[in-house]
Amino acid sequence: MPSHHQVTTAATTPMPRTRSDFPTIWIGVLMVVAVCIRLFFWMYTHRTWEDALITVLHSENAASGLGLTHVRVGEPRIHGFTSPLSVLVPMVGDLIHVGLGLTLIKLVSALISAFSVVFGALVAHLLRLSKPFIVLVAGYLAFEHHQILWGMAGMETEIVVAIILFSIWRLLRPAPVPTGIALGLCTYARTDLAIWVLIALLYLFHEAVRTKSYKPLAMTAAITALLYLPWLLFTTLYYGSPIPNTILAKSAGYPLWIRDHHGIWAFIGAAKHVFFEILAPLGPTFAGNGTGFLRFPGAKSCEALMIVFLVAGLISASVKHDLPAILIFSFVAAYSAYYTFLVPYVFGWYCVPLAAITVIACAYGMNTFFTLFPPRWRLPAATTLTALLLAPFAVVLPQTFRGERNIQVYVEDGVRKQIGLYFHDVAGADDTIGCEPLGYIAYYSRRSVYDYPGLCSRRVMQFLRDHPAERSLDRMLAHFRPTYIVLRTLESKAYFGQPRNAWMLNDYTQIRHFQVSPDKISLLLHPEKNIDLDFIILKRNL
Repeated sequence: MPSHHQVTTAATTPMPRTRSDFPTIWIGVLMVVAVCIRLFFWMYTHRTWEDALITVLHSENAASGLGLTHVRVGEPRIHGFTSPLSVLVPMVGDLIHVGLGLTLIKLVSALISAFSVVFGALVAHLLRLSKPFIVLVAGYLAFEHHQILWGMAGMETEIVVAIILFSIWRLLRPAPVPTGIALGLCTYARTDLAIWVLIALLYLFHEAVRTKSYKPLAMTAAITALLYLPWLLFTTLYYGSPIPNTILAKSAGYPLWIRDHHGIWAFIGAAKHVFFEILAPLGPTFAGNGTGFLRFPGAKSCEALMIVFLVAGLISASVKHDLPAILIFSFVAAYSAYYTFLVPYVFGWYCVPLAAITVIACAYGMNTFFTLFPPRWRLPAATTLTALLLAPFAVVLPQTFRGERNIQVYVEDGVRKQIGLYFHDVAGADDTIGCEPLGYIAYYSRRSVYDYPGLCSRRVMQFLRDHPAERSLDRMLAHFRPTYIVLRTLESKAYFGQPRNAWMLNDYTQIRHFQVSPDKISLLLHPEKNIDLDFIILKRNL
């Protein structure tokens, strides 16, 4: 009986390539660069993202004997994180010493970036890309700003990228056990990777039909399911549902734009806007303010060129029936459509894995285009294009790193952390806090927070689901009337002028004001796009 390796033909799987086809030295250098630049970013910026603190608080509470849950007085345990790995990795550190978890996930993110680089390069190699375009993929993974930012700010993003690339590599070198393990890891990396697992299994189903050998597919699917089953059972028994509360809350609290479009042209315009936003990291951008991607000069030209090659690659893969390449383009198409049409609000870190795989697809298109060149021109032309495309990402790093450090020092540590510490000192154990930003305030206060849209509050999430017309921060606050209210100044200006919010002025008194010092605002990168510079604290009157 032929093995699964033997029955797979060159019609669907790339032909073996020699070691000389792989830029080993360049990839080795980029692996070292990826790790070193992340360690430097960590030491220089001390960046910690808001959402990392939401997740790690679950881990610290579990290690402290309080259960795998967020701060919530009088409510059952809550599944207030989305990625299993985002809490399981820091929990290892917190079980050693409470508070070590955040450090551990940052360290793991730095080290695993080397695997992202090498697996990205290996996938490009299996797609038969030339050396310069393999280096393009690896270089992007090594030092594009957002491939660095969120992982080194305490989130699971870098781990997710490495696992996806590993799973693609395993699919292109089919063997049931390691492929099943890779796809099983995907189920722990991020909830929406269920889409990718489905695509991967469909790819394997196609191979099974073509080779009339179904055993590898069955084994891979079984291993994937068996790996995920323990987590599925745990969350069902522990929380009452395997669906994270964060998903339910975002669905209830954030409107989906496709429900509100008016006419075909408005629909197309909105879809185009979202699509180009999620692909913004294909050019040099900055999303450290948390309000979307800000493009540096020349970014749109870089994005446009990459998208041209993306389309060219898709056409080429379709014409040639190159199934490994089609697998890559299927990932890009599926997640582009998913984020464009089905996700209520696309946060920047959602786009990082998509960008990583999209760059491989773009490089495939470039490789196809350059085969049209005379042989003696191909290598120098491809090398030149690679250098021109990677250079902007490297050039902006000093500016983006400085921007991240100043945001951390003056905004996160100087304002939001101070708000949390303030509540830790003045708020009683039974007091409640109402606000939109959850991470820093809950982590440092260890008090109960009614956050919008209820990421870690079933009560808020249920209120929004039961009252869709009341889907706003001020309506949620009016319903719960917490002891304290935290408002950004821009929120207070919007709410105080509305008659329906007269209760805020009648029933509450402003007691504190936290803001970035005016003389420091100019040190921030695009401070006009940062909404967290200024907060007021209101306390309910006795």
